[in-house]
Amino acid sequence: FIKMYGLPKSGEMDPTIFMAPFYAMAFGMMVADFGYGLLLFLATTLGKRMFHFKAGLKNNVTMFQIASIPTMLWGLIYGNIFGFEFPFQLLSTNRDITQILVIAVLFGYLQIMFGLCLNSYILWRKKNDKLRAVLQSGSWLFFLLSALVLAIGMLLVPDSGLQQIGTIGLLTSLVLIVICGTLDGKTVAGKIRTGLYALMEVASYLGDL
Repeated sequence: FIKMYGLPKSGEMDPTIFMAPFYAMAFGMMVADFGYGLLLFLATTLGKRMFHFKAGLKNNVTMFQIASIPTMLWGLIYGNIFGFEFPFQLLSTNRDITQILVIAVLFGYLQIMFGLCLNSYILWRKKNDKLRAVLQSGSWLFFLLSALVLAIGMLLVPDSGLQQIGTIGLLTSLVLIVICGTLDGKTVAGKIRTGLYALMEVASYLGDL
């Protein structure tokens, strides 16, 4: 998957170890069947022991071997085995749709927050990007935290004033996002363009969630 987007340059961080757990968990949440996960684990494990795969194919087999474990885990949580239901279920895909949706959104939220923190760390390591590390990633972290506060105020504690705090935080963070986006421009027109373009990333983050 990393090769599809572009391999890191010399001296850059390899994101594989950070991306793998999120991908495996997302894979497991979508398949979510203990029987399928067990079959996938056995097939990939035996295949790696019995056959000599080329490097590229071996990487793909290993990827599915890793993904089979959270598939079994989520299969137990949903109580599914080969399309049939266990007598026990922590979550039901028929009755607990709202809870599963909330879990999925929270999982995406944590992944985006983690990615922003990682991006900030990568920029901080560069000599000339410390200001961008603090301001650009920081403004997006502030935006997502404000969105979380707003959501909690609307859904969980509507009379606590968190809605107002979240709304003010969102508006402030949007202004900061535009201002920080101007750091990428070299001319006045370029700064305006990059600042407004940074604001368009809001749609991208919502789409990811």
